Amino acid sequence: MNNKRLLNHITNKTAIRGFSILEFLVASLLSMIVLMAVSSTYFTARGLNKSANARIGIQQDLRNAANMIVRDARMAGNFGCFNMANFPASAVIEDKSSNEYTLKTADVNNLLPVKEINLSYPGFKKALLFQYGIDKKNPVAKTAIASSCFGIAKPHTEIKDLAAAKSALKITDSDQNGSIAIMKHEMIAYAVGTLDKENGLFRFQLSDNGSWSNPQLLIKGITSMDLHYIYAECPDSENASASGANAETFKYADQLDTSIEAKSPASIQIVLNNGSIDPSKEQDNKVDIYNINATIRGGNVCADRSL
Repeated sequence: MNNKRLLNHITNKTAIRGFSILEFLVASLLSMIVLMAVSSTYFTARGLNKSANARIGIQQDLRNAANMIVRDARMAGNFGCFNMANFPASAVIEDKSSNEYTLKTADVNNLLPVKEINLSYPGFKKALLFQYGIDKKNPVAKTAIASSCFGIAKPHTEIKDLAAAKSALKITDSDQNGSIAIMKHEMIAYAVGTLDKENGLFRFQLSDNGSWSNPQLLIKGITSMDLHYIYAECPDSENASASGANAETFKYADQLDTSIEAKSPASIQIVLNNGSIDPSKEQDNKVDIYNINATIRGGNVCADRSL
């Protein structure tokens, strides 16, 4: 009996409380605020990472393009011991190439290792061209070059041995045998244009069939290329003084000299996109593009740097 009375004073069930509607709404609101903050941070970080990758990509492409241009400029005009910058156009014994692929520059009495040409390729117009020779065993007929220290020939026939090279150069004695070289005519053109709806700076290379190969995209998003040429002007040797008062000077030009007595430039300055590019199409993500300065071997005629 006493036990039953004690049990009546003990609560026979424990109350289980849940969240009220107000508490649930407050918790949901706090969760949404945290989620929005995390999402905003994530997308901001993702956007910054994308912009940074785009900037790094442009800078890397620019470095690669600059290295190629500087290398091709340094090689320009060299065909063994024959350097174009030191010879008149009459040093070309024979050349059966069309105007776009010829060794000479039209209406110029001297040989120029650098030219501006109009590319016969859809989507492109003006191009900066460098030409030189590279060692290649049995070059094909349309790109085969024979050269000595005094002349050069591009006969559009296969040049497989010394006898064929001497025939192309019209050399009959053996005095120059050690200086005769058989090479491939390497022509490299840089141009800004559009290919498959993609604007950019492209690199063209002369293929074995004597025409331009498919272009290589170097930097996308480039829409303009300004060229500036630097020419060395030598002092009068008779009046030159040891003090250096009559030292060589340099002339800057916005156009390649194609006058009758034009000489090779000593250096070329290339300005792309007026010095900046926006890889991600955002106003605050512009990348500064440095000017590319390329020196032409043999272009400084005052120093006679042909080797």
